[in-house]
Amino acid sequence: MKAHFSRFLTTVPGRLHFAAHSHHPWPDVTFEAQQEAWLDAARLMDAKWDRIFGEVIPEAQGHIARRLGLPDPTTVTFAPNTHALVIRLLSTLTDPIRILTTDAEFHSFARQARRLEEDGRAVVERVAVEPFAGFPERFAETAARGGYEKIKAIQTIKITRTVATPFSSVTVVTYKKRPNLVRFDQTPKGQTVATPRGVNAEGAWDIAQGKVVMRPENVALEGRETDGDFDGLLVNWKEKGHTVTLDGKEMIGGSEAHKLKITTKGGSVRNVFIDARTFMETGVSGVVLLPGVDPRTKQPRTQQSAWTYGDFREVNGVKFPYSVDEERTAGPITTSMAHFTEKIEVNVPLEEAFFAPPPAPPKGN
Repeated sequence: MKAHFSRFLTTVPGRLHFAAHSHHPWPDVTFEAQQEAWLDAARLMDAKWDRIFGEVIPEAQGHIARRLGLPDPTTVTFAPNTHALVIRLLSTLTDPIRILTTDAEFHSFARQARRLEEDGRAVVERVAVEPFAGFPERFAETAARGGYEKIKAIQTIKITRTVATPFSSVTVVTYKKRPNLVRFDQTPKGQTVATPRGVNAEGAWDIAQGKVVMRPENVALEGRETDGDFDGLLVNWKEKGHTVTLDGKEMIGGSEAHKLKITTKGGSVRNVFIDARTFMETGVSGVVLLPGVDPRTKQPRTQQSAWTYGDFREVNGVKFPYSVDEERTAGPITTSMAHFTEKIEVNVPLEEAFFAPPPAPPKGN
């Protein structure tokens, strides 16, 4: 690559330059291209446009299409400046559009975004670049979910899904309420009565043989930090006391994704996968604590699980996955599950008492 920039690099040897846009070093081929353009103008004069639109632009479209893997080179178009590029993009969208940018955007687009705001044609959200250490996570969080303010406008969620296994299916209705209340009502196929389990401020509980069973505190803590996390592990992760590290890339659902290792304040570890192209959260994996002790190892029982998300749809301006594939590998159960979402409802009335264990039936019943 360095050899293609020899004119810029040898003009002032030792100079280091990192600016973007038109101020960065130009490759040698641009010098040759400008000379060729001058000679074409001298040779063809008014007929030069036939060569430009008939030969030069189609050839350039072909090069770009091959690099991007596009089937039709004619879908590639060229704009003379940022303004023209943005106007072309706007022509394909319906006002008002949502723009996610930073507070350090290139000045020409920053001016244009402000004008669009003034005209009511855009809602612009600017993510702070500083502190630099946490910027990728902040930007990914905001991009993936629909905007911080829209996320915070949702106070409760009700998700109705059918979970299919190789042997049967179960209807699971998930209820969530800020800050970390969650309840799951599970109804196996052919039955009409749901079995609930939940997490509230007092702990995590299940129903076993008609009785309320409180989970151990370590299991309850993990439940509050993971299942009970209303916004997702990455949103405000520092304030929650978590740590996040970038752990390379992996293929998730056929697409390359950034792998973020999250260690919660309580010590649970989850891998969150952010799609490298869309910045959507497309997967989560980790070891889930289960109630009880493994009789062989005398250690807490665990289950290795991975979830892959897809078919994202907007609900109240926030994107949710309507398709979830689950793989349970190492642990007491090894199976594949497909979660089919039937409905997602937000801001439904839910009292905190709903997330408490149900009262025991009166004696004698």
